[in-house]
Amino acid sequence: MNAIEQGDSATATRFLPMALAAYGQLDRSDIDLRYHAAILHVAAGDLPEAAALADSITAEVKDHLFGAMIRAAVAEARDDKAGIAQAHQAFLSHYDAEIAQNRPEYQEHKAALEEFRRQASQTP
Repeated sequence: MNAIEQGDSATATRFLPMALAAYGQLDRSDIDLRYHAAILHVAAGDLPEAAALADSITAEVKDHLFGAMIRAAVAEARDDKAGIAQAHQAFLSHYDAEIAQNRPEYQEHKAALEEFRRQASQTP
């Protein structure tokens, strides 16, 4: 995850299979773990698996912000401008209510949420 977040594609590519295998072996699958796994799947080009993880998150918590963030990443990888705009709009429309929930995963990913919010706010 650190290599992906820092744009180090060589390291990310080298360790991606091991990271995905490690996530697959975990005995729990909370929303935060599914978010991390989805980002790894996007980086690996496994977009259907990433989209399925977004679906599993929003099936558990309908308006969870990670669902929109993952959907935007999948849409971006597909160069789907309408999908990106739709994910941004969903994120922005649920942001205030979701942040008010004070979920632990939101605290852990506060910087990523704020950066995504900034990007989403700039979408025409």
